[in-house]
Amino acid sequence: MSTRAAQEFDGWIGSARHTGEETLGPAIQRFRELGGKYAVVTNITADLSAPAAEQEPHRYDMRCTPATAKQRLRYLVDLGYDEAVLVCRTPTEEHLTAIRALLP
Repeated sequence: MSTRAAQEFDGWIGSARHTGEETLGPAIQRFRELGGKYAVVTNITADLSAPAAEQEPHRYDMRCTPATAKQRLRYLVDLGYDEAVLVCRTPTEEHLTAIRALLP
């Protein structure tokens, strides 16, 4: 996250592909402290058929049950992210319906 993103641009996009919980929180906090208004976390792999597992240290994903995915999305909202972009590698109607059901 750069100062320019917070002060000169319309927003900031952070990638979860190589960023874990230990970085997502401090990054959004710094962005907001610098005056940033709009933040998106993207590249969140979604596989709701996977068993719930601990997050990898350097990746934030939704490879878990739907209930755990809801908790993980709530965590991002609570941190202050405005949007989350999920990557679905199993675009079946059943899986996409399960992903849509994560929304409040």
